[in-house]
Amino acid sequence: TSQVDSIMGINTGGGPVVRPVRGGRTPCLEGNPAAYLPAFAAAGYRYDASPVRSLTKWPTLQGGIWRFGIPSIPTLDGGDPILAIDYNFLVRYGDDGSQAREDMIYRALLSAFESQYSGNRAPFEFVAHTTVMMGGAYYRASERFLAQVCGRAEVRCGTYSEAVEWLDAHAAELPALQAGLFTGPIKPVPSGTTGAQAALVNIAM
Repeated sequence: TSQVDSIMGINTGGGPVVRPVRGGRTPCLEGNPAAYLPAFAAAGYRYDASPVRSLTKWPTLQGGIWRFGIPSIPTLDGGDPILAIDYNFLVRYGDDGSQAREDMIYRALLSAFESQYSGNRAPFEFVAHTTVMMGGAYYRASERFLAQVCGRAEVRCGTYSEAVEWLDAHAAELPALQAGLFTGPIKPVPSGTTGAQAALVNIAM
C-alpha cells in the first residue's frame, strides 16, 4: 500500500512486488511440517521461515528445505522474552507509536543482535507485517537497527534467499558454526574463554 511504501521508503506503485517465490512462512506460524514441507519441496521452495527458535539456533536442512525460525529475544524491561515480531510487541505493549516505544524496540533488537555477534553468530531474524502497527514505531526501530549493524565487520544483511545460497555453500561447516567456531582450520577455544573472545579465536582477521 502507499502507506507502507511511505514508511519503508520504497515505491511499489501500490501493487505487489513480483519476484520468484523461494520459500515462505505459514499463517500464524501454524501447520504440520510433516505435511507442508513435502509440498514446499515439490513447489521448488528452499526455505521455511515458520518455526520459532532460540536465539542461538542455526538454520537446519530438512528434506532439502532450510528451516529458519523467529527468535525469542529479551525485552530489557524485566518481562518474559518476546518473539521478534511487530505483532507480538503490539499485543504485549499496545498500539503505541511513541518515541519511547520505538526506542524500546530498537534496544531489544540491538541487544539480541549483540549477543549473537559476540556469540555463535546464528543468523538473526526479525519479522514485520505489511500492516502498519504501532504508528510505524516498529518500522522506524528496524530502520535504525539495520543502519547500526549492517555496516559492521563480518555482517551481511540480506534476504532469506541470499541466506539459503550462503548456507548451501557452507553446509558442511554448520556443526562448527553452531558450536561458535567460525573459519577453518578450526582452532580449539581455550578452556574458560567465552563470548567475544571465544568468537575471535576462529575469526580470520
